[in-house]
Amino acid sequence: MQGEAISVITETISGKNIELWSRVLERGPTTVFNFARKALLQVLPTAANLCRWKRILDPNCTLCNAGLRQTNKHVLSCCPAQSALQRYTLRHNEVLLLIVAWIKSVIPPSQELFADIEYTSYRSTSDLFKSFRPDVAILSNICVTTLELTICHETNLMKSKQYKKDKYKNIGSSCTALASGKPVSNFTIEVSTLGLVSESLEFAAALGIPKIPPCLIEQIIKTVSDSSYKIYCGRNSN
Repeated sequence: MQGEAISVITETISGKNIELWSRVLERGPTTVFNFARKALLQVLPTAANLCRWKRILDPNCTLCNAGLRQTNKHVLSCCPAQSALQRYTLRHNEVLLLIVAWIKSVIPPSQELFADIEYTSYRSTSDLFKSFRPDVAILSNICVTTLELTICHETNLMKSKQYKKDKYKNIGSSCTALASGKPVSNFTIEVSTLGLVSESLEFAAALGIPKIPPCLIEQIIKTVSDSSYKIYCGRNSN
């Protein structure tokens, strides 16, 4: 798993973003830095590792009690316990709010921003689509551009991107009257559970806006790494 994670990271994350991620973690809290380093090396003391190291007998997750091994990946991205799912959603929405605020600041007045975030002033993407709710949609006079954010385990960066591309490829057939007749272009951005951020150059080019600035990427790295550390610390409690 360790080699797989590093291989996928180097294939999907630019060297520049990997270097920025490393610098941000080195400047941050020691506890988060040590967590991220051990997580990347797959040596966090999860139940699966503790069992492998013969410290405990049961390798399974006690939070979901679903007979699933409590691995790094299970804890940080795929535990089905309700409390874990809520933590994943909170982490996702914290990052989405950062991205949406940045997009709002750079698009021209002729474009309208929609976002799938409850309890905010943003109009919902459900106003544009009947059966789909992408995270972000920008409506112009001639087209609709969507952006889907995924926070996934390091080994799933490429799989998650392809899954979202397949999921939304027919979204144009689900437009409401507000977006009817306008071509829809779909883009994705992937962030790993440790805060590594994929490129989104094609999305920025489609909208004619600057690429995501380093200061925003730093905020995303800090937000996700801090949130994932808290998720890890709460792996055994609701």
